[in-house]
Amino acid sequence: MRGKPKRIPGTAPAGPRLPRSLRTNLIRPREDDRRPSSGYAEGCATAILRVLEQRGVSVSDEIDGFLTTRTDVKALTDWLDLALTVTDAKDLFTSRPEGSQAPEE
Repeated sequence: MRGKPKRIPGTAPAGPRLPRSLRTNLIRPREDDRRPSSGYAEGCATAILRVLEQRGVSVSDEIDGFLTTRTDVKALTDWLDLALTVTDAKDLFTSRPEGSQAPEE
């Protein structure tokens, strides 16, 4: 019979041990969990608009609508980086991320 495990000073006492299947699922996300959700894309678009607003950069309804309907997370994160430095919202699209397109004028 095994004795009690030694407690390391400064740590909480060990609780009940989870079954291996639960521990593995807690550590490794399922394949579905690795893909960004549409909520993530929506959050990126909201962040872009918020950054531009806080910096005093005017955003047309057309650009607002364009950003909020995008689902390409890579393009949105690139535009979020650009939102920190542009002086005109149209400048977000002058050096577009690959595979993205600017709103029609």
